[in-house]
Amino acid sequence: GIDLLAFLLSKWTSVNIGFLLLLIDTSIVLIGLCIVRDKTLIYSLITVGGVSVTAGILTSFRSVIYLR
Repeated sequence: GIDLLAFLLSKWTSVNIGFLLLLIDTSIVLIGLCIVRDKTLIYSLITVGGVSVTAGILTSFRSVIYLR
């Protein structure tokens, strides 16, 4: 659900989807970290960072899709 929201926001605002994923997912994990107070949620931040960077890199090659 959050990935779809980031995708739609990136289409409407032309902001990179990787940045939007990082922003939304990091805020959710940080809120969870404040509520639960479990230090292992820091590993989730590392995962969110990796996924966001990967999504940002893969979606930056949009021009390659249109070549045939």
